[in-house]
Amino acid sequence: TLFNESGKILTTTIVDMYCKYATSSLIFCSPILKRGKYTLDIMVMGEHSNWSDKRKANYGSVGNTVSVEKIWIR
Repeated sequence: TLFNESGKILTTTIVDMYCKYATSSLIFCSPILKRGKYTLDIMVMGEHSNWSDKRKANYGSVGNTVSVEKIWIR
């Protein structure tokens, strides 16, 4: 969720970033903003799916994590 200086929500989105291996890529691009102070709130929802094969063996992630590598402001 992206907030302006007075706390008004400017945009909110859910991003599915599931991957079997660590990866780095552009995940979110905000709308064009006027110069000012903004707050970006990143929250891990803690939801993920699992799947099973014909033997009923379960597969999928065992945890939920997000790491922020870079925030780019232009």
